[in-house]
Amino acid sequence: MKKTITIIVVILTLTAAITGCVQQTNVMPEVSEQTEEQTATLVPTPDPTPEPTEPEYIFQDEDEWVYWSEGLEIYKIKGNEIIRLNTVGEPINFIAVVNDWIYYSALVYGDGPGDDLHWRVYKMKTDGTKNTEIKKLRRTENHYISEGWVYYSEGKPWNSQKAALYKCRLDGTKKTLLRKMSDYHVDIEDIVVANGWVYFTTFDSENNDNSKICKISTKGKNTKVIYELTWWTFITLYEDWLYFYEDGQFKKVNVNSGKVQMVLDDVDTQRMLISDGWIYFIGDYNMDKQGGYIYRVRTDSTEKTKLSDDLTRHMSLFKDTIYYSAGDAGTEWYEWHYLYKIRIDGKGRRMIGVLE
Repeated sequence: MKKTITIIVVILTLTAAITGCVQQTNVMPEVSEQTEEQTATLVPTPDPTPEPTEPEYIFQDEDEWVYWSEGLEIYKIKGNEIIRLNTVGEPINFIAVVNDWIYYSALVYGDGPGDDLHWRVYKMKTDGTKNTEIKKLRRTENHYISEGWVYYSEGKPWNSQKAALYKCRLDGTKKTLLRKMSDYHVDIEDIVVANGWVYFTTFDSENNDNSKICKISTKGKNTKVIYELTWWTFITLYEDWLYFYEDGQFKKVNVNSGKVQMVLDDVDTQRMLISDGWIYFIGDYNMDKQGGYIYRVRTDSTEKTKLSDDLTRHMSLFKDTIYYSAGDAGTEWYEWHYLYKIRIDGKGRRMIGVLE
């Protein structure tokens, strides 16, 4: 039987506070649909130093294996058994698991002398074999898989290329341009796909107030601005609302009407996990300690509750269980190798093991 494993939620990525907000209802300029079969060659970046990558997703298959990414590795976990799978040995981000294949991206240097640092996309079997690069997706970012298509961004302002939103098949074929940014200094930061729409955020490095939350159909039609930001942000879709972080607040904007509501004030994290009317997040984040504590609050802003006293930086959710990595105060992200799980009500905390 053909099997497709769907990503449940996105791991928390913690960043500094964001400032300000202005609602916007204008429509972005229309662009014609376009298909490109070639992959652009980028100019080397002035500073090739990578930012530390963090785990992106956790999910569970029909055999009750849980998959987790941390630093340079991908693991599969069942009970107290932890198996490290083969990767390319570079900082990675999960994308998805589809039909017994794990898709992930890795930050690597190019093949030639002086080649720049860039992302490459790989797939491997869930047993860790047949690790293969999808070469047509080289130098692409912000991948999101939906219904057999990969949605992603390509091009960077500092490479003197306009950023653009594309889709292609899982093997890299049928590459289709959905939208190209109008200015060189506008970048694409996050992508979510659902119900025939691609939701994405943009960041304008020359004018932060020109950053936006947008949507476009999966056919590349009807591009619209949903909300205008003062900085870039991650987005999480739940029902008809996009949840995001801005100016120390969790907010939500309706994808159809553009109506904006404040969910939670005075928070110090950005990404969130949402399930069954609850928002799960890491709060009380301390840059010196490099971590915070797990909380949850209802989407109607009630019943804010602290779930764990473990200093935490990464977390994810499957069914009624929260998985998270924890470490001692002051340790770097790549030293947080203790993996725990706890029920969504904060009970039943248990250490699964050490990710070596």
